[in-house]
Amino acid sequence: FPVTIYQIAKMNSGRMMAQLNKTGQKHAAVQLLIEATSVVWTGSNTAKTNKFKQQNLVQSDANITTNIADKCDALGVNYYTDVRSYNMVAEGTMLGGEWIDVTVFKDAFLEYAQVEAFNFLARNNVPQTDFGQQALIGALIKVGEMFRQNGSLASGTWTLSPIGNLQTGDVLDLGYYFYSASFATQTTADREARKAMPVNVALKYSGFMHTVDL
Repeated sequence: FPVTIYQIAKMNSGRMMAQLNKTGQKHAAVQLLIEATSVVWTGSNTAKTNKFKQQNLVQSDANITTNIADKCDALGVNYYTDVRSYNMVAEGTMLGGEWIDVTVFKDAFLEYAQVEAFNFLARNNVPQTDFGQQALIGALIKVGEMFRQNGSLASGTWTLSPIGNLQTGDVLDLGYYFYSASFATQTTADREARKAMPVNVALKYSGFMHTVDL
Protein backbone atom coordinates (compact mmCIF):
# COMPACT_ATOMS: atom_id res chain seq x y z
CA PHE A 1 0.00 0.00 0.00
CA PRO A 2 1.16 3.63 -0.56
CA VAL A 3 2.64 5.38 2.48
CA THR A 4 -0.30 7.81 2.52
CA ILE A 5 -2.69 4.92 3.22
CA TYR A 6 -0.71 3.99 6.32
CA GLN A 7 -0.59 7.62 7.44
CA ILE A 8 -4.33 8.18 7.02
CA ALA A 9 -5.15 4.88 8.71
CA LYS A 10 -2.94 5.82 11.65
CA MET A 11 -4.86 9.11 12.04
CA ASN A 12 -8.09 7.09 12.31
CA SER A 13 -10.22 10.14 11.52
CA GLY A 14 -13.13 8.01 10.39
CA ARG A 15 -13.59 10.35 7.43
CA MET A 16 -12.05 8.41 4.53
CA MET A 17 -12.77 5.03 3.01
CA ALA A 18 -10.75 2.98 0.54
CA GLN A 19 -11.27 -0.22 -1.41
CA LEU A 20 -8.56 -2.47 -2.78
CA ASN A 21 -9.24 -3.46 -6.37
CA LYS A 22 -6.75 -5.52 -8.33
CA THR A 23 -9.01 -5.99 -11.36
CA GLY A 24 -8.55 -2.44 -12.70
CA GLN A 25 -12.05 -1.24 -11.81
CA LYS A 26 -11.47 2.17 -10.29
CA HIS A 27 -15.20 2.73 -9.78
CA ALA A 28 -15.31 0.05 -7.06
CA ALA A 29 -14.77 2.57 -4.26
CA VAL A 30 -17.45 4.81 -5.77
CA GLN A 31 -19.98 1.99 -5.57
CA LEU A 32 -18.93 1.40 -1.97
CA LEU A 33 -19.60 5.08 -1.22
CA ILE A 34 -22.99 4.97 -2.94
CA GLU A 35 -24.01 1.91 -0.95
CA ALA A 36 -22.82 3.48 2.31
CA THR A 37 -24.80 6.69 1.82
CA SER A 38 -28.01 5.21 0.40
CA VAL A 39 -29.70 4.60 3.75
CA VAL A 40 -33.37 5.59 3.96
CA TRP A 41 -33.29 7.15 7.41
CA THR A 42 -37.03 7.78 7.50
CA GLY A 43 -37.83 4.09 6.96
CA SER A 44 -38.38 1.16 9.28
CA ASN A 45 -35.36 -1.06 10.03
CA THR A 46 -33.49 0.46 7.09
CA ALA A 47 -30.13 1.00 8.81
CA LYS A 48 -27.49 -1.32 7.39
CA THR A 49 -23.94 -2.55 7.62
CA ASN A 50 -21.67 -2.40 4.57
CA LYS A 51 -20.13 -5.79 5.08
CA PHE A 52 -21.59 -8.62 2.95
CA LYS A 53 -22.95 -6.17 0.36
CA GLN A 54 -22.68 -7.10 -3.31
CA GLN A 55 -21.37 -4.69 -5.93
CA ASN A 56 -23.16 -5.50 -9.17
CA LEU A 57 -20.88 -3.31 -11.27
CA VAL A 58 -17.63 -4.65 -9.83
CA GLN A 59 -15.82 -7.90 -10.56
CA SER A 60 -14.96 -9.77 -7.38
CA ASP A 61 -11.37 -10.80 -6.77
CA ALA A 62 -11.09 -14.45 -5.79
CA ASN A 63 -7.33 -14.04 -5.44
CA ILE A 64 -7.47 -12.04 -2.22
CA THR A 65 -5.23 -14.14 -0.01
CA THR A 66 -5.41 -14.37 3.76
CA ASN A 67 -2.23 -12.33 3.95
CA ILE A 68 -3.68 -9.56 1.78
CA ALA A 69 -6.96 -9.63 3.71
CA ASP A 70 -5.12 -9.34 7.03
CA LYS A 71 -3.18 -6.32 5.80
CA CYS A 72 -6.39 -4.68 4.56
CA ASP A 73 -8.21 -5.40 7.82
CA ALA A 74 -5.38 -3.93 9.86
CA LEU A 75 -5.61 -0.64 7.96
CA GLY A 76 -9.36 -0.53 7.42
CA VAL A 77 -9.09 -1.02 3.65
CA ASN A 78 -12.12 -2.75 2.11
CA TYR A 79 -11.99 -5.40 -0.60
CA TYR A 80 -14.48 -7.22 -2.79
CA THR A 81 -13.92 -10.97 -2.81
CA ASP A 82 -15.53 -14.40 -2.87
CA VAL A 83 -16.44 -16.30 0.27
CA ARG A 84 -17.64 -19.79 -0.65
CA SER A 85 -18.81 -18.50 -4.04
CA TYR A 86 -20.59 -15.52 -2.45
CA ASN A 87 -19.37 -12.15 -3.72
CA MET A 88 -19.18 -9.64 -0.88
CA VAL A 89 -17.57 -6.50 0.49
CA ALA A 90 -15.28 -6.98 3.45
CA GLU A 91 -15.07 -5.51 6.06
CA GLY A 92 -17.11 -2.33 5.69
CA THR A 93 -14.72 0.03 7.48
CA MET A 94 -13.26 3.50 7.16
CA LEU A 95 -9.48 3.85 7.01
CA GLY A 96 -8.30 3.31 10.55
CA GLY A 97 -10.98 0.75 11.42
CA GLU A 98 -14.16 2.68 12.26
CA TRP A 99 -17.23 1.01 10.78
CA ILE A 100 -18.58 2.87 7.75
CA ASP A 101 -22.16 2.59 9.02
CA VAL A 102 -21.19 4.25 12.32
CA THR A 103 -19.65 7.26 10.56
CA VAL A 104 -22.61 7.63 8.20
CA PHE A 105 -25.07 7.28 11.10
CA LYS A 106 -23.39 9.97 13.20
CA ASP A 107 -23.37 12.41 10.28
CA ALA A 108 -27.02 11.69 9.47
CA PHE A 109 -28.18 12.00 13.08
CA LEU A 110 -26.39 15.33 13.52
CA GLU A 111 -27.84 16.69 10.29
CA TYR A 112 -31.42 15.71 11.15
CA ALA A 113 -31.02 17.09 14.69
CA GLN A 114 -29.66 20.41 13.44
CA VAL A 115 -32.47 20.80 10.91
CA GLU A 116 -35.11 19.91 13.51
CA ALA A 117 -33.66 22.40 16.01
CA PHE A 118 -33.51 25.18 13.43
CA ASN A 119 -37.07 24.56 12.22
CA PHE A 120 -38.37 24.51 15.79
CA LEU A 121 -36.72 27.82 16.66
CA ALA A 122 -37.74 29.42 13.37
CA ARG A 123 -41.41 28.41 13.59
CA ASN A 124 -41.96 29.10 17.27
CA ASN A 125 -41.24 31.94 19.68
CA VAL A 126 -39.25 29.83 22.11
CA PRO A 127 -38.61 31.54 25.46
CA GLN A 128 -35.10 31.52 26.88
CA THR A 129 -36.25 29.53 29.91
CA ASP A 130 -36.08 25.95 31.18
CA PHE A 131 -39.60 25.47 29.82
CA GLY A 132 -38.48 26.63 26.37
CA GLN A 133 -35.42 24.37 26.55
CA GLN A 134 -37.58 21.34 27.32
CA ALA A 135 -39.79 22.22 24.36
CA LEU A 136 -36.69 22.26 22.15
CA ILE A 137 -35.63 18.88 23.50
CA GLY A 138 -39.16 17.63 22.82
CA ALA A 139 -38.63 18.49 19.15
CA LEU A 140 -35.28 16.68 19.11
CA ILE A 141 -36.87 13.57 20.60
CA LYS A 142 -38.64 13.13 17.26
CA VAL A 143 -35.21 12.65 15.69
CA GLY A 144 -34.30 10.09 18.33
CA GLU A 145 -37.51 8.22 17.61
CA MET A 146 -36.85 8.26 13.88
CA PHE A 147 -33.43 6.69 14.35
CA ARG A 148 -34.86 4.13 16.74
CA GLN A 149 -37.47 3.28 14.12
CA ASN A 150 -34.90 2.88 11.33
CA GLY A 151 -32.90 0.47 13.49
CA SER A 152 -29.88 2.64 14.24
CA LEU A 153 -30.60 3.02 17.96
CA ALA A 154 -31.58 0.38 20.49
CA SER A 155 -31.76 -0.22 24.21
CA GLY A 156 -28.44 -0.88 25.92
CA THR A 157 -26.20 -0.15 28.88
CA TRP A 158 -24.53 3.27 28.99
CA THR A 159 -20.80 2.66 29.53
CA LEU A 160 -19.41 6.17 29.10
CA SER A 161 -19.27 9.13 31.47
CA PRO A 162 -22.49 10.35 33.14
CA ILE A 163 -24.68 12.85 31.29
CA GLY A 164 -27.30 14.67 33.34
CA ASN A 165 -29.35 12.05 35.16
CA LEU A 166 -27.86 9.23 33.07
CA GLN A 167 -25.22 7.40 35.06
CA THR A 168 -22.56 4.96 33.89
CA GLY A 169 -24.14 1.49 33.97
CA ASP A 170 -27.71 2.75 33.50
CA VAL A 171 -29.85 1.14 30.81
CA LEU A 172 -30.69 3.52 27.99
CA ASP A 173 -34.14 2.10 27.30
CA LEU A 174 -34.88 4.01 24.10
CA GLY A 175 -31.34 4.13 22.81
CA TYR A 176 -31.17 7.93 23.16
CA TYR A 177 -31.17 10.59 25.88
CA PHE A 178 -31.17 14.39 25.60
CA TYR A 179 -30.10 16.59 28.47
CA SER A 180 -29.61 20.31 29.09
CA ALA A 181 -28.58 22.08 32.27
CA SER A 182 -30.80 24.80 33.73
CA PHE A 183 -30.70 28.36 32.44
CA ALA A 184 -29.73 29.28 36.00
CA THR A 185 -26.21 28.17 35.04
CA GLN A 186 -26.03 30.20 31.83
CA THR A 187 -23.50 33.02 31.56
CA THR A 188 -24.65 36.60 31.10
CA ALA A 189 -22.89 36.78 27.74
CA ASP A 190 -24.70 33.71 26.40
CA ARG A 191 -28.03 34.98 27.69
CA GLU A 192 -27.54 38.36 26.03
CA ALA A 193 -26.56 36.54 22.83
CA ARG A 194 -29.94 34.72 23.08
CA LYS A 195 -28.38 31.28 23.06
CA ALA A 196 -30.22 28.15 24.08
CA MET A 197 -28.54 25.91 26.62
CA PRO A 198 -26.26 23.29 25.02
CA VAL A 199 -27.97 19.96 24.39
CA ASN A 200 -26.02 16.87 25.43
CA VAL A 201 -26.96 13.70 23.56
CA ALA A 202 -26.32 10.10 24.60
CA LEU A 203 -26.86 7.53 21.85
CA LYS A 204 -26.71 3.72 21.99
CA TYR A 205 -25.95 2.42 18.53
CA SER A 206 -27.55 -0.92 17.73
CA GLY A 207 -24.66 -2.29 15.65
CA PHE A 208 -24.79 -5.33 13.36
CA MET A 209 -23.77 -8.99 13.64
CA HIS A 210 -20.76 -9.86 11.47
CA THR A 211 -19.53 -13.10 13.02
CA VAL A 212 -20.77 -15.92 15.23
CA ASP A 213 -19.04 -18.67 17.24
CA LEU A 214 -20.73 -22.05 17.02
